[in-house]
Amino acid sequence: LEAVSTLPFCIKLDMMVEGSSSMKLLPIAGHYITDSAAVFTSDNRYFFSTAGPFIRLFSIATGACVRLLEGHTAHVTGLALNPANALQLISTSLDGTLRVWDYEEATCLRTFTSTRTIKQLLDVRDNTAWVVLKGSKSINVQIKSLLLKQSSDNIDESKQLASFHKTAVLAYHGATQSLVAGHKRQLSIVRLGTGTTVTMAVAQPITQLAMHPKEAVFASGDIKGVITIWHDALSESSKELTTTMHWHSHGVTSLCYTSEGSYILSGGTEAVLVIWHVETREPRFLPRLGGALRHITCNSDDTLYTICLNNNTIKTIYASSLEPACIVQGIQCEDNLPVRKAFPCGLQTDPRSGQLLLNEGSMGLQVYDLEHDKHSMSLKVVSRTQVTGLRKKKTHPSTVTLCRLSHDGTCLATVEERRDARFGNDIRLKFWTFHSESSSYVLSSCVEPPHGRKVAALVAHPSQQQFATVSFDGTVKLWEGTQSVLETEDTSTLRWTWACDAVLSYKSIKLSSAAYSPDGSLLAVGTETGAVALFSVEQAQLVRVLLHPGSQAVHRLVFSSTTPHLAVGSSSHLAIFDLLTCQLLHTSTFAVHHLAAHPTEAEFVVAGKAEHQRRPVVMLWDPTQAAPSVKLPGNTMLGLTYVVSDGVAKPVGLDDTLQMVVVSEDSEEYSHLRSVAKNAQLAAQDDEQGPSVLYRRIFGTLAVAAGPTDAVTMASGVPPWDTMFTAPSHTLPPINRLLDDFLAQTLHLSLGSTQRTLQDTLAGDDDDNEGQSDAGMDQAEDSNEPPHDAMDSETDDEQVDVDAEMAARLAARFDDVVHCNFDSLLVPHTNGAVATPKAKSANGSRTLKTPKNKAATTPQETPKRAKSTGKNKAAITPQETPKTPKRAKSTGKKKAGSSKKTKTPKASKT
Repeated sequence: LEAVSTLPFCIKLDMMVEGSSSMKLLPIAGHYITDSAAVFTSDNRYFFSTAGPFIRLFSIATGACVRLLEGHTAHVTGLALNPANALQLISTSLDGTLRVWDYEEATCLRTFTSTRTIKQLLDVRDNTAWVVLKGSKSINVQIKSLLLKQSSDNIDESKQLASFHKTAVLAYHGATQSLVAGHKRQLSIVRLGTGTTVTMAVAQPITQLAMHPKEAVFASGDIKGVITIWHDALSESSKELTTTMHWHSHGVTSLCYTSEGSYILSGGTEAVLVIWHVETREPRFLPRLGGALRHITCNSDDTLYTICLNNNTIKTIYASSLEPACIVQGIQCEDNLPVRKAFPCGLQTDPRSGQLLLNEGSMGLQVYDLEHDKHSMSLKVVSRTQVTGLRKKKTHPSTVTLCRLSHDGTCLATVEERRDARFGNDIRLKFWTFHSESSSYVLSSCVEPPHGRKVAALVAHPSQQQFATVSFDGTVKLWEGTQSVLETEDTSTLRWTWACDAVLSYKSIKLSSAAYSPDGSLLAVGTETGAVALFSVEQAQLVRVLLHPGSQAVHRLVFSSTTPHLAVGSSSHLAIFDLLTCQLLHTSTFAVHHLAAHPTEAEFVVAGKAEHQRRPVVMLWDPTQAAPSVKLPGNTMLGLTYVVSDGVAKPVGLDDTLQMVVVSEDSEEYSHLRSVAKNAQLAAQDDEQGPSVLYRRIFGTLAVAAGPTDAVTMASGVPPWDTMFTAPSHTLPPINRLLDDFLAQTLHLSLGSTQRTLQDTLAGDDDDNEGQSDAGMDQAEDSNEPPHDAMDSETDDEQVDVDAEMAARLAARFDDVVHCNFDSLLVPHTNGAVATPKAKSANGSRTLKTPKNKAATTPQETPKRAKSTGKNKAAITPQETPKTPKRAKSTGKKKAGSSKKTKTPKASKT
């Protein structure tokens, strides 16, 4: 059977052309985000971080990724802001390119290329970038200075400053134009100005270098944790004055000066940030950061520190209080554990949220949000103190080896194991229940030990609260969960209790894998001899045994979701069985690493390595076909699963670079999974969620439904004309687009002021009229005279003229604002005078035309309302400062025969 079916299939598999299908392995999330040091923006509100070939911009206020810069094809090795333009970012990559970015628009402005890989970006100043290129066989690195404004885009044509045969760390001091290189116990200083080189011997190998920002001083850290400050090494003086500081018990892994040079920040594998005062050499500590420190960065005003940890976490803290300001977490991994051994549980999809469940180091689990590319939740399964550094005797901590979610995601089962040759293995099976109030899993049951030997596999029933474990002791145990109500004095809560329901075995052979059928009626169990035993779950008995080709242990089993097929994988063969006939359909000599089934279709995704091929591959396989439909080369996969997005299930894998990849045809189909900044909906976030687009910074946020005359809100309250032309010219819109919005904003501010003036004037008139009426009524009552219904006709006519003139003048000014009458806006309107723009004096200045029968006023003096006496009005002159009329005091007495209220004359308005 193996000779008939394996040979033709192997020929087809090896003869397939890699990449012949339209399918591709597309990166969508993940990556190491701590490979390079973080870089702050000029406003200290955001920071840049690398993620493989991508560059991400994170908001310190929210921790969200608001920009994604794409263009490099290999890992980014350096980031720096352009000192000549704060809106430009400069990056280098292993693809041999140096790119200049406009990070607000997420566009690449210019690209410089080289035939060699760029290993490091040393410094950027005076429109010059100092880069480190990979050298030839005899030369380790080459240092070149690249003019950013030069006409040529070839880096190889730039001036070479120096070269080193062997170097471990390299730094550049811009003030003295000196290069400092360290290799083992040798420290070399190259003064580019004079061309001299000084070589010094040090006691311990150098691990880190840091340059003083203002003085000719630099600091070095060695493998023993000693920090040395070199005071005169960069000058022409022959003296070597040094200062040492020592706290770290292991090597210094990160070193940084603050922007003023008053403090030195250092870190190591102890997971502690040490802040040294340079003058007093007194340290401050920030412990329990969670991992070894990899990079430290300070912002321009020394108020924020950014720390990159080896567990793929970036922490931004306040310098004054050492409290966290922002924490950005990628896919968490243990810093002292090889990445290929860091995820023994593989990948699983949470049925509740659609997020991914995987290991978080050796002590816990993590839930990763693939859609927004961020860490969502952590579950600490094993409680133990983290031990850093080497010890004489190796410790044996407990590690999480297996985990499985139930069919609805409400329950979780985990297996932890502690291997100790002296005292034996310690194995625990834990069951967890999800609590919606705390949005986390809570331990409900613990079984210690579940089996006599190692637990090889843990699987969940597709429709019931049941788990199955298989062990090297040759037994299969079915664990049933029952729900009960826990009554207390105040509340009653539901809880799960778990117990072993059945124990199965097959010839006492060591068991290695298991899988439930889609309907939950069968349980397939793989053995160390290559056989697959089928058990009936309902009857708890053996049904059939399938013989897998070869004698290797079966470590991967999966049922097809829609067809009666079973895929079996081992370290040497991949086979597909027909469960209706119990016959072997197809087989191939293929080392299977991971295997997963499509949730709604007859399709398998397989990751592994084919025979006679060096690179691992990912294959899509229809079980009814004799050959895979898609074969894509890639990195080694650490886990495989199917993720449903927009109703479509796609295979998603995690490779050994911590990169999430998806098998898809369209490169833009899953672009919303790459980053928050790539979604059009998130591009319209406010300034707290992302950097302001240049248009919003100039004109403010425009309402979509607003008309052309609606209000325009300024961003951050700064007038648009103050910052309009501070941006680079290539980012400004055309001038014909700027004019209309600029005028609309200006007129809106003037219009709002005029409306407020009109409202205040009308409100004052109402108060005056009310006060005058009350005063007149009281006066008439005191004098015991019949009230007058009206004043003489001359006073009434004068009052009517004044009121009409005031209303006409206010209406005219309001009309000027609406119809853009700039001449009316430029001339001040004064009380008692009407502005006439056309009239000019002899010296060319505008004059005011005074209306007839009115007292003339000067523009500098504003006459105020005269105090009302209730009788006659006093004439208002420019020299007088009349007061606002007040309400007359009432005597509280009412004379007999007074049946009408007294009307007093209104005050003349000016």
